Amino acid sequence: MEQHILCLKDFPMPPSLNHGYFNLPRGGRAPTKELKDFKRQVELWTLANKSSLGAFKQLWEGPWNRAAAFKLTIYFVMAKERIYTLQGKAKKLDVSNRIKFAEDGIAQAIGIDDRYFFGVSAEKLIGEKEHCVVMIEPHYPISSVELMKSLEGGFDTTSQEQ
Repeated sequence: MEQHILCLKDFPMPPSLNHGYFNLPRGGRAPTKELKDFKRQVELWTLANKSSLGAFKQLWEGPWNRAAAFKLTIYFVMAKERIYTLQGKAKKLDVSNRIKFAEDGIAQAIGIDDRYFFGVSAEKLIGEKEHCVVMIEPHYPISSVELMKSLEGGFDTTSQEQ
């Protein structure tokens, strides 16, 4: 079977969860300017990338046969200085804190609910311009029984030798 992967290039960089909301004085939370800006950037990106998004619709209605689940691979591209110190040590910058807003933006751009994203992996990449590259592919979930069968004979951390 031919494998189709949709690539969304130059997707806006989402804020981290730490910068997505602020506490209101009388209780509750509200989106920050950074999150509102990201949502506006997603809207602009969507308008500018209608052809890529048309490819999603063609795959959805064609070879993917309206797949019930998708796997995302998100590459967060950032300047080297944002990722490493001058001494070459990794800075405190978690990509996992950006995944939820990225999922929401991707779902908005391609026009589906993010409940269809069954798997997500994320990586930091070094680049000049801060942005995301997103790979979307159909995902065919397996059961826990199938997972355990696939692991048979592999390294088992649950067994204890006497």
